[in-house]
Amino acid sequence: MERYSVFLTPSGADFAYTVNLIREMCGKFDGPAFEPHVTVYSGVFSDLDTLKKLVSAAVSGIRPFSLRVRWVGCGEEYFKSLFIEFEEDPVLRKIHERMRAGVETESAYKLVPHLSLLYSDMPLRNKEALAKRVDMDRDEIHFDRVKIVTPRNREEGWRDTGQWQTLFHVRLRGTGNFYLK
Repeated sequence: MERYSVFLTPSGADFAYTVNLIREMCGKFDGPAFEPHVTVYSGVFSDLDTLKKLVSAAVSGIRPFSLRVRWVGCGEEYFKSLFIEFEEDPVLRKIHERMRAGVETESAYKLVPHLSLLYSDMPLRNKEALAKRVDMDRDEIHFDRVKIVTPRNREEGWRDTGQWQTLFHVRLRGTGNFYLK
């Protein structure tokens, strides 16, 4: 069984915008660099080909879409140090539910739509101050692709962001009969 996550990734100008925010935060606060993403689902899976089919089916008929920014938040958890939190979205929820319905081993992963800007073990009070200083210049972020990612470093796992490996990706195209937006 391999660990994996399914990432929703920003498109075009929003990808560049979020990459720059992440680089700025990581540079200032000595955090590891990583690709901007919203985790749609995370768990373990035994067969990559079956997982690829599941991801393809989960996004079948889904067009590229935007998530509305709620605020910039922070938390004690390393992987939620500093992040853009999004409003609940029916398209994202549908993709998540389709994934959950098709997995062989149920995961404890709960969908809380956010895009991390920094991973850090700094004290919460520092993260809170930082969250207040982040100035977002947009109200939504557009997404057009999902990918399957796994941590290649089995010892460090997801903390070794330089060893994340993309195993598969698919562009949202909206072909077929299913449209939520």
